[in-house]
Amino acid sequence: MLPLTIAGAATAFPLRLLLHFKAAHAAGVRIILHMESIFRFFESLFKNFTWGRFTFLIFALIMSAGSVVIYEVYTNHFKLNRISSELKIIESIVELEKKVESLPEDSPSKRYFARLMAEAESTSVNFSFQPGFPSKKIERISYQSAPWVLLLILIFFTTSRGRGSAIAGVTVIAAPFIVLGYNLPELEKNWIINYLYPWGTLSLILISIVVWQNRKKS
Repeated sequence: MLPLTIAGAATAFPLRLLLHFKAAHAAGVRIILHMESIFRFFESLFKNFTWGRFTFLIFALIMSAGSVVIYEVYTNHFKLNRISSELKIIESIVELEKKVESLPEDSPSKRYFARLMAEAESTSVNFSFQPGFPSKKIERISYQSAPWVLLLILIFFTTSRGRGSAIAGVTVIAAPFIVLGYNLPELEKNWIINYLYPWGTLSLILISIVVWQNRKKS
């Protein structure tokens, strides 16, 4: 009975390995097909040039850049307001402490102030002046997804033939890079993760697709 079990396991292992290889090969083929659909989109975009498409592309780029500028101005403005408000609160507390010190020990106001300060000391206060979205996670995902979303919008509004394949291709290729960008550690210079990584990754992928297709044709 034992030799049969060993023989069965020895036979099953190569079969499982073969199935895994076939699945990986199929996944690779699907990714290549998606890349080809993306390349066909850009190829048709340049071959079938129209002023309408060009105008929409310029408009999309201006809107994207304008959104970034507005966001930065907005967050910096409210960051300064938050800092100013917190400094005013601290200044008021310092003035109250000086006035309360002159009150007698049995003063209700002094006891009430002492109780408030005790509650404040027992509560962890996080002085975060970092501007951004309500959630740091949403902010990171938004930055990582921005170039891919812009590409999807461009595909959706400028193509009719092969639109579904191109959108599926962008989604499949973008997903792992967005996940990787989301999990990157914080750096001192935020622009590296927020701008350089996502936009640089998209540019390198598009360049790689064009080079690969040119070699394939030649």
